[in-house]
Amino acid sequence: MDSVNLTPDTPTETITFVAFDLETTGINPSEHEIIEFGAVKFTVDGELDEFSSLCKPLKEISKEAQEVNNITASQLASAPPLSRVLSDFLMFQQNCVLVAHNLRFDLSFIREASISQNIDFAPHKYSIDTLALCRRLIRGVRYSLGALCAYFEIELVHSHRALHDARACKELLLKCIDKQQIMGTLPLKELLV
Repeated sequence: MDSVNLTPDTPTETITFVAFDLETTGINPSEHEIIEFGAVKFTVDGELDEFSSLCKPLKEISKEAQEVNNITASQLASAPPLSRVLSDFLMFQQNCVLVAHNLRFDLSFIREASISQNIDFAPHKYSIDTLALCRRLIRGVRYSLGALCAYFEIELVHSHRALHDARACKELLLKCIDKQQIMGTLPLKELLV
């Protein structure tokens, strides 16, 4: 279903989602850069497509950032520019409901990158933050992606790499849908926070 036609009562089984993650050179979107995009397009019935790309930063990546995400300066040297990767990602996620763990963080980087690259980015009317959703549904756990994956017994391979974290986020959303779906249809509004 086209995201333009979504309403809060749209059944989740009719929605196409894109779970995504970014790797960055730091935590401040006005000072740091996106260096990797990873995304998975899916429905509750299965995976449809994947998107993954490194992005060449304007500044050299710090040793600290390399240690966090295990992406080296040499890997980034031949990566495509942010403008191309961002444009490709925005096309990939069109007409889908965006899903991320700590969505506000990732969207702040996308907004800043869109401005710096003169690329139009219209925020989605409906997006899902699995961090906020899990805080609402689950008590007595840590809410990091790794801790929630352990709680739900989701395999998290290579954390702090965008595509692997996007896949884990997809599985986390599906577990949250299963947890809330007692009988029949679960509307989109039950996933929004």
